[in-house]
Amino acid sequence: ELIADRIVSGGDRVTGWKLAGNSPNFRKAYDDHPCMVGFLFASGAEASETTFDFASFGVPLKLESELCFTMRERLGGPAVTREEAANAVASVAPAYEIAYSKPDLLTDGKMNLPLCVADNTNNIGYVTGRAISPYPRDHDLREIYVDERRNGETSHYIRALDHVDDQLDSIAWLARHLHERGLAIEPGHC
Repeated sequence: ELIADRIVSGGDRVTGWKLAGNSPNFRKAYDDHPCMVGFLFASGAEASETTFDFASFGVPLKLESELCFTMRERLGGPAVTREEAANAVASVAPAYEIAYSKPDLLTDGKMNLPLCVADNTNNIGYVTGRAISPYPRDHDLREIYVDERRNGETSHYIRALDHVDDQLDSIAWLARHLHERGLAIEPGHC
């Protein structure tokens, strides 16, 4: 949080939160380590049609398929539920996280989790697509499939349910976690 304060005091602003490690496979690989939380900043938000020169970043980049949930109302407190999280969501949009891999964040082939957290969970920025609003409560987003293609060839085909925890449970967890630090998910945050 001190690093975020320095970034904000330099003229940037927090636009939301990023969870890392919110999947059964991550917890299995890292001895049940809890989720990690990073900040999303306005300076890292990119338009959907943005073209990236990956070489200009100076570190190996990767794009991770995500969903961006934008909040309609403030969400925080010690006992936030999945239902309260669903009620607070204004919209959902397809998104890519722009992340990086740095060799110094690895120890014996695994992420060094304290360094990862200190480095804002490897997040450089994010790209969001067209939002669906109101949030489609009648659709189970855990059943979404991602068909990611490069040059016309499928590079990843995954179902959300097999890859990440329930999204609304994760939002509720985040709100409870932030509450412990005197923070909340604010309106407009994703």
